[in-house]
Amino acid sequence: IALMRQNQDGTLDATFGTGGIVITALGGGDDQAYALIQQGDGKLVVAGSSHNGVNTDVAMVRYQYNGSLDPTFNGTGKRVVAIGTGVDSAYALLQTSTGKLVIAGNSSNDFLIARFNNDGSFDTSFDSDGKATVAVSAGFETAQALTQQADGKYVLAGYANNGTNADVALA
Repeated sequence: IALMRQNQDGTLDATFGTGGIVITALGGGDDQAYALIQQGDGKLVVAGSSHNGVNTDVAMVRYQYNGSLDPTFNGTGKRVVAIGTGVDSAYALLQTSTGKLVIAGNSSNDFLIARFNNDGSFDTSFDSDGKATVAVSAGFETAQALTQQADGKYVLAGYANNGTNADVALA
């Protein structure tokens, strides 16, 4: 996972990581970042995927404002978790008004949504185990965008392959 922070004039911010750049290895394979948010306290949270040698798992990393890993998140600043038995990835990320972290993506060909507590643990008050998958079609599908409505409900947007082509999908 690579992050870079620049000053307003485009130069690298030397107070962030090493010379403005942070690189974090999660597993033994490819790690990819797809979503980034800055929390109200200035911490940065990245969501994406990490290859486990067979397929990918959901990956989340939280950094302190200076680019160092935040040990209050999962004890190491990093969280890699298999949701299903196949490919798992997080493509969208948001923080709720109560501080929970919500990701959307895909798990074993279905839409995925999962909610985490501020310490990186699953929020078991969400779908009893902190995660849910939704099959919106019979083919491969993935959620790539996520929002929370004023009434607290989540909306996921992405695509679903119908066997011939990909169509817009909402859940």
